[in-house]
Amino acid sequence: MPDFAYAVPADVVAMKEIDRLAFPADEQYEDAFYAAIVAERRFRTIVAAGPAGDVAGYVLLDLDADPVRLRSIAVHPRHRGSGYGSALVRRAIQETGQELELLVEENNAAAMRLYARLGFEFVENTSGVPRRKAMRFRPVT
Repeated sequence: MPDFAYAVPADVVAMKEIDRLAFPADEQYEDAFYAAIVAERRFRTIVAAGPAGDVAGYVLLDLDADPVRLRSIAVHPRHRGSGYGSALVRRAIQETGQELELLVEENNAAAMRLYARLGFEFVENTSGVPRRKAMRFRPVT
């Protein structure tokens, strides 16, 4: 199990690099948004530390969304396949203790399998974001 921490401004450079390696340029956040996700109370950004203390990955939660939205999860390529993605999603579930929703690219079968394995189910996509499938995690009550 990796060590987790809430992201601080010093983590932004590593998060931007992970995003640069993980996502197409048109799907990366603007620089100002990175500052917001570590400073604004509506966001909770959790980073996972790699064995060398580096940022192995992060998960971004939008706490103002209803239900809470898992907006982004990314793992550095050198840490993929080591359980960081699963650990970050589990940590997000633990952090909120309530329903979580996410959008996943229609062609990202690996991510859909991961989310389904962790208890997410497909729901109607009402976000208006094309080429995405909506999935929701509902805690057992």
